[in-house]
Amino acid sequence: MNVQRFLKVCEDIEQTVSKIYRHWQEVFVDTPALSAMWARMADDELDHVRQIQLAKRVAYENVFEGNNVSIDDLEKALAKARRLLVDVKEKEISAEKALLAAIKMEELFSQAHLMNATNVVDESMATMFKSLAREDEMHVATLRNYYDSVYGSE
Repeated sequence: MNVQRFLKVCEDIEQTVSKIYRHWQEVFVDTPALSAMWARMADDELDHVRQIQLAKRVAYENVFEGNNVSIDDLEKALAKARRLLVDVKEKEISAEKALLAAIKMEELFSQAHLMNATNVVDESMATMFKSLAREDEMHVATLRNYYDSVYGSE
């Protein structure tokens, strides 16, 4: 697997998710707590982009073993994120639906990061993917807590 291509797709996913959250920050500006949460999460996603960019600079070609996550699966996830970005910009969405969509997306990406970590032979890159997964799990918890506080349990 081409590690540079793989990491570029990972970077593009994080960038796209940041754009989604930044858009929701603006859409829900009339709800300050929600808008602030989206802003923090957009910033977190940009931090993920920076982590992946650093990994791209030091990655070597034989960093992956096994094939738990294929480049095709990753590109499908990117396409899904890009479709969501287009949808959120073109259609009005309720805060409730935005929260539920974000929870689902963060859960999916957390699992992908964990699968990536199990495929990586380079310890520092495995650590990065585990860290990204933990941060996505924290996003899920933040989103669920906000959702539960406003709408009750899912």
